[in-house]
Amino acid sequence: MWPDGNLERFDERFVMGVDPQYANQVDPENGRILKQQYSRNATLADLPDFINATLQTYQAYFIPQGYSDSWRGYMPYAHRLEPGMKLFNIRTQAQYTIDEVVVDRHGDRTDEVLLSGATSDADPPEISDTLIFDKDCGVKFSRCTPRSTEGVDHEATAERKDTVSAWEAWIDYSVLEEQPAVSDPSAAQRMKIGIKPLYRETVETGDPHLVEERYGQWFDARVRFDLWGATGGQVEDLVYWFLKYFKLNHWVLQYNGIQQMLFLRRGQDQPVGIWRSRLYHRALDFFVRTEHQFSATFRRLDHINVSVRLRQDRFMEEYEAALTGRPSYTGLAPTIRYINE
Repeated sequence: MWPDGNLERFDERFVMGVDPQYANQVDPENGRILKQQYSRNATLADLPDFINATLQTYQAYFIPQGYSDSWRGYMPYAHRLEPGMKLFNIRTQAQYTIDEVVVDRHGDRTDEVLLSGATSDADPPEISDTLIFDKDCGVKFSRCTPRSTEGVDHEATAERKDTVSAWEAWIDYSVLEEQPAVSDPSAAQRMKIGIKPLYRETVETGDPHLVEERYGQWFDARVRFDLWGATGGQVEDLVYWFLKYFKLNHWVLQYNGIQQMLFLRRGQDQPVGIWRSRLYHRALDFFVRTEHQFSATFRRLDHINVSVRLRQDRFMEEYEAALTGRPSYTGLAPTIRYINE
């Protein structure tokens, strides 16, 4: 994550040569960039925010032509391009409108577009600028409640027919389950790793009277992305568009603290009732591993007060011990003697 709070764009790892620490991130033997290191720690609470941010910058990725017309360029990762769609420049706060989408000789739309500024003084976007679609354009993302908890199930008798309708694409996110991580999910006897919080380190707080201890625990989760489209063909295209997005942006999620995220399976293509019932539905499940970290602050012990009281032990003499039961004494009176005499 950059200092301004924005996540890295999926292509920014390929320009690490401008980083002053580049020499420390390259293998001197082969010149290849070393594996990305985690810049922070993240949990499932952060994942939907990361997905939303990377989806926005990915689908609105713009490459200006520059040499002929600065307002003309390519948007190779947009799921769908239509004239009238609006874009927003994060750096300059400028707004743009797609005036034209170039078609090929077969009449199919390409990824080449012609932009125009919303105001007369707006400058065309530069190649280093990050654009995002307006809230009413592009693929929309939201977090939702799983259907099982809403009491909404698949409708076996429901029917969907492709009709001429406006293009629409939604991606809903939900957590299906989360549990302590296991060493090998496919093993017969799965061993849970870090089922108890593990001590990580002790950190100085800057206060001479306080000390901070950090702990962490691994968790595995299964999350679901419910994909929706106006027609069966649209949502089918959305499935493979989303998988391509994930492959290109996977490193961004890991770099920002998601320890591991893998595609598990695709769900059944069944109609769904009530919940977005007018749209076609596809389900994709992913495996996610995160580390929950927490810290505890303690007062440092400056001195210890010890209170000691001298105790004298004593025992009785002149008695006969019975084989069973309580001891019986002789006729002599027992004598008490202190052990330190």
